[in-house]
Amino acid sequence: SKPIDRLICNAGVYQPSLEHAKWSLDNHEQTMQINFLSHFLMISTMMKSMMESPDPRVIMVGSVTGNDNTVGGGGVYPIADLHELEGLKQGFKNPIEMADGYGFIGAKAYKDSKLCLMMMAN
Repeated sequence: SKPIDRLICNAGVYQPSLEHAKWSLDNHEQTMQINFLSHFLMISTMMKSMMESPDPRVIMVGSVTGNDNTVGGGGVYPIADLHELEGLKQGFKNPIEMADGYGFIGAKAYKDSKLCLMMMAN
């Protein structure tokens, strides 16, 4: 069988007006689960198989909002900022709503998830 040589990660949810966190079935905040954690899991699962391809590529669709050097990311509140990743250090499961450990902000959850994708890409 032919190995997978391309993987495109393009799942995304944006709920800027959401007042409270929604939780996935495995108890993660829904935006980060869909936009980042699912990509991380899929890439991790497929990586070994992809390495059998002569020229494997993983493409992650991001957003300018995760980059504070852009108008969409730096000029529109709230700015993506993971601080010291306190939420992730604490396990990032209900009731921990944000990767930075602070309270939930719908637009920031999206921006932070896209910032996580950029960090993973590096």
